[in-house]
Amino acid sequence: MDTKFPGRLNSEHELHPILIPLAGTPVLEYTLEFLERGGVEDIILVTSTLPHLLRTYLESSRWGERDYPVRVRVVSMAILRSEGDALREIDRQGLVKSDFVLIRGGVLTNLHLPFMVEEHRRIQALDKHKLLMTMVNSQVNTNNAFGSQRFAPRSHIAENRNLSDVLHVLNEHDNATETTTYAFQQCLLLEHLEVHPDRKKFVHLSKEITSNHKDVIFRNDLSDCYIDICTPEVPALFTENFDYEDLRKDLVNGVLTSDILSKTIYCYIVKEGYCASITNYDNYWTAR
Repeated sequence: MDTKFPGRLNSEHELHPILIPLAGTPVLEYTLEFLERGGVEDIILVTSTLPHLLRTYLESSRWGERDYPVRVRVVSMAILRSEGDALREIDRQGLVKSDFVLIRGGVLTNLHLPFMVEEHRRIQALDKHKLLMTMVNSQVNTNNAFGSQRFAPRSHIAENRNLSDVLHVLNEHDNATETTTYAFQQCLLLEHLEVHPDRKKFVHLSKEITSNHKDVIFRNDLSDCYIDICTPEVPALFTENFDYEDLRKDLVNGVLTSDILSKTIYCYIVKEGYCASITNYDNYWTAR
C-alpha cells in the first residue's frame, strides 16, 4: 500500500514518496525485492499519489520486462485516506482470491517471508475456517518501549509511534512455536495505550480470555513491522464495516473483542533481523 510523507521534499521535480532514493535505490525497490525473495509472484501497488510515476518506474525496471516471472500492477484511487480505503477497493475489484501479503510501501527489511508464511499455513491447516490473519512484529528493547526509535540487541526498528504504544495479550502455549529467531503465538487482545498526555491506567480483559486460556502473557515490547499475511476475508470485513480505517485499531481490535466473529489472529514475533518503516522524513534519515 501507498506511503504518504507529511511535508515536502526539497526538490524541483515530482517524486513519489516511495521512489525516494536510499543508497541510490528507490525505497520501493527494496520492498519489491523482499516480496520477490519471499516467493510472491503477483504484486499490486495501491496508491492515490502520482500513479504515473510508479508506472514509469516499473516500466524502466526489471519488473516491466514482458517475460519477467513477477508481475507488478498499479491500482490508482482518486482518494486514499486509510488502509481501510485501500482494502475496500481491493475487495470491490476482486483482486485477491487467496491468502496474500499486505505490506506498506516504505518497508525495508531483511526478514525471511517464507518462514512467516509457513507458520501461517501451519495454523491454517489446523483450522482453516478460523484463522483470519498473521501480524508480523519485532521484539524490541523494553527499556525504550515508548520511544520513537527502538533498538533490540540483534534487530533495528525505525518508526514513529506518535507517543503511543500497543499492549499485546498473547496465548503463550496453544499452537505456539518458539525458536531462537522468532516466536509464533495467538493474539488474544490488542490494546492501544495512549501515554501522552495522560497514561491509560486500565486495560479491560474479558473473562473469556482468562477462562479459555491457561497461560496468557502481556507484552508491550512488540513493534509493528507493517507486514501482514491475510486471508481474503480481511478486505471483505473492511467492506462490511465501512467505518473501519486502521487495520490494527479497527479490524484487529474489532475481531478480537467481537461476540459474533469467531476468528483467530496470530503474531509472528521476530527476534533478530532488520525492519524499517519509512513513513516520514525522520524515519528516512534514521534508515539512511
